[in-house]
Amino acid sequence: MLKFINQQYNRICWFIKYKLAKKNAINSSLTVIRSSQAKNVLVMCYGNIYRSPFVEAYLKSRLSDDYNIKSAGFFKKSGRTVAQDYIELTKEFGVDLSTHLSNCVYAAQFNWADHILIMDGKNYKLAMQINSDIKKKLVWLGALDSFTDIEIDDPYAKSENEQLNIVKRLVNSSDSYISLVNASEEAA
Repeated sequence: MLKFINQQYNRICWFIKYKLAKKNAINSSLTVIRSSQAKNVLVMCYGNIYRSPFVEAYLKSRLSDDYNIKSAGFFKKSGRTVAQDYIELTKEFGVDLSTHLSNCVYAAQFNWADHILIMDGKNYKLAMQINSDIKKKLVWLGALDSFTDIEIDDPYAKSENEQLNIVKRLVNSSDSYISLVNASEEAA
C-alpha cells in the first residue's frame, strides 16, 4: 500500500511540475533564448524520426555555420529511418530526411547544448528525468508560434493532412526561433 501511495505522490508531483512548466513555457523559452549566446543546439522529440530531425535540418539550412545543431530522441533504439511518406512531405519544405537515422539522446548532450528545443510535455518529463539542471536551457519550440497550445504533436501514425499541419507548425516555430536567436545575437 505504501508503494502505491508513493507512486501516486510521484505522479502528482510530476503533473504539477509539468503544468507549471507548460504555464511558464513562453516566458521561460524567451528568457533562455535572450540570455545566452547559443551555438550548440540540441533538438529533441520522442523518437527522432519526425519532428526533431526536420527541425535540425531546417535550422541547419537557415542558420550560419557558426551553429552546431544536432537532434536526438528518447526512444531506446537508434538507427531507425524516417517513413517514406514523411520524407516526401518534408521535401516540399526544402528538407530532405532520406538519409536520416535516429539517435538516442545521451546525458553528455545536455551538457554540450546551449539550447535544448523540446516539442511536448513527454519530452520535458523525460529530459528532466535525465538531468533536472537543464531547465535554464529548455526552449519549448511550440511556445514560439501563434498557436494557443505550446505542444507540437507527434506526426507518428497521423493522417497526411495532420502531418502537413504539424510540419507547417514546425516551420513557423523554427522561423520564430531563428528570428529570436538572430535578434539576441545582434543585441549582444
